[in-house]
Amino acid sequence: MTVHTIAPGQARADYSYTLDVVEPRSWTATATTMDISVGGTVSVDGGRITWDG
Repeated sequence: MTVHTIAPGQARADYSYTLDVVEPRSWTATATTMDISVGGTVSVDGGRITWDG
C-alpha cells in the first residue's frame, strides 16, 4: 500500500489485492481517494524532529 497526499485534505491510497490462496496468484491493482484531516504539532528537540499527533 502506498498513500500520497494529492491536495489539501485529500489522500490517495494505491494497493493490490488477491483472492487466490495458492500460487500463482493474480493481483488486482486499485486506488481510492479519501478526505483526511491532519492534526498535531511538529517540533525539534535536541536536533531530533518529533510529531505529536
